Amino acid sequence: MGYLGDLRNTGLKKMGEECKYATTYKLLTAVTGIKQKSGSESIFEKTAHGLETGNIVYLKSVTGGTTTGNGALVKTGEFMYVKEVSSSEFELSQTESFVAEKIPTGEAVSAMEVQAIEETSETPLKIEGEAWAFKAAAERAILTSKEKAEVAVAEGKEVGAVAYGKKSSVQGTKKKPTELQLVEKVTTPETVGASKKYVITEIQLQFLAQ
Repeated sequence: MGYLGDLRNTGLKKMGEECKYATTYKLLTAVTGIKQKSGSESIFEKTAHGLETGNIVYLKSVTGGTTTGNGALVKTGEFMYVKEVSSSEFELSQTESFVAEKIPTGEAVSAMEVQAIEETSETPLKIEGEAWAFKAAAERAILTSKEKAEVAVAEGKEVGAVAYGKKSSVQGTKKKPTELQLVEKVTTPETVGASKKYVITEIQLQFLAQ
């Protein structure tokens, strides 16, 4: 499960209270040949990695690392924030406020493949008050599978991931969700057709919150 932020694993009810915006992303070309820097618990290295501070990356493949303690979230299938150290080094964090994940050098990651994400939606969908308006507080975990909401996506753009955020801010010419609580990979990436809509149903939200 690709959770981000301080509300990992808090479930659908909390998402109903906190997550107000949704937007779509495509997964970019994978950066391969990454490994943990010798002697460092938090720095990963790859010459000309091309990643920048603030990027969110999908950990497509991770070899090595630890399953307990600090750094246990650096594993295949997670989404994490990047902090660029140099053109050949970077760190990863589960939170936007950035606390670097640390992996003991004796359990170092020997190989990693990541994909940055690029927004494809034209504007984030405001969840609150839309198709799956989260009813009274006691009913927020009771959803129907028939209701749906549509995120506007330009024709021909790919959707490979969906993100949910607490707020929205203007960045350049677009509104983007901020304070992301969850980013989830789409099972099968989809290229949006002439309808220019990517449909998110309430049943998907139920699965995301498991």
